[in-house]
Amino acid sequence: MSSHQWNTIDLTKAYDVLNHNLLLEKLFYYGIRGSTNLWFRFYLTHRKQFIEICQSDSSSMGVNRYRSSSMEINQGVPQGSVLSPLLFLLYINDLPVNIHNANLVMFADDINVLISDSDERLLQTKIDRVVAELETWFNMNNLVINAGKTGVMLFHNRQTHVLVKPLVTFNNMNVDYTGKIKFLGIQITDTLKWHSHVQLLAGKLCKVAFMIKSLKEVWSLNLIRNIYFTKFHSLLRFGILFWGRAGGKLTTRILCNYVTSLALYLI
Repeated sequence: MSSHQWNTIDLTKAYDVLNHNLLLEKLFYYGIRGSTNLWFRFYLTHRKQFIEICQSDSSSMGVNRYRSSSMEINQGVPQGSVLSPLLFLLYINDLPVNIHNANLVMFADDINVLISDSDERLLQTKIDRVVAELETWFNMNNLVINAGKTGVMLFHNRQTHVLVKPLVTFNNMNVDYTGKIKFLGIQITDTLKWHSHVQLLAGKLCKVAFMIKSLKEVWSLNLIRNIYFTKFHSLLRFGILFWGRAGGKLTTRILCNYVTSLALYLI
C-alpha cells in the first residue's frame, strides 16, 4: 500500500526577510525590467523605521512619547501594502521547480509538501532528498524554516496498527508528527476522516445560533438576516464539498443547527 506524507512548512517572519536584490533579480527574470524594475528598487530601498512608546502621565493628564532613532530597513517588504503579498508570491514562485519527487501546495506563505511511495525505505530516501532540496533553496533565498512550527503527518487507514514513521529533520532538528493539521481553514486528519473538522464546526455554529437567538428580539429582521449569512451560512458552506458526505451524528447535528438558525431569523 502506498504511504503518503504531508509536511506543513512554517517560515520565520517570511515577509520581513526577503532579500531585495534577489527579489529584483526575479522580477527581471519574469519580465519586469527597465524603469518598472527601477521603480520597485526605489519602492523597496531607503525605508526607515523607529519605535515609539506612549506613556500616560496621570499628574499632567498628558501623554509622554519616547521615540528611538531611525534605522534603514535593508530587507523585507512593507507590511500592509497590497503589493507585499504579490511580491512574496513572485519571490517563492520558483520553489516548486527546484523540488523533485514531491507535490507542493502553496497558498501565500502557507507551504505544504506531499511525498508518497509504496516502499517505506524509498519513502525515507525521497523525504531526505526533498528536505535537502528545500533547505538548499531556502538558504539560497535567505528564508528560514521554523522547525518548531513545522508539522508532519503520515496518512494511513484506521486498520493500520503499527505505523513506521520516517524521520524528518529540518536544520538538524527533528520534526514532530501530528494527527491533524489545519489546512486553509479545514481540519485534515491522518486517517482522512472528517470527525474532527465537523465537531469543531458544530461548536462554532452553536455559538452563532445562540447569538442570533439572543439578538432576534433586539435587532431588526434585516440585521439578523445579515448576521445569519455572514456568521452562520458562510461557516456552514465553507468546504462542504469535502465534509458534507461525512455522515454520522455530527453531520446530522450541523444540519439541525442549520434548520434551527434558519427558523430563528424567519420567525
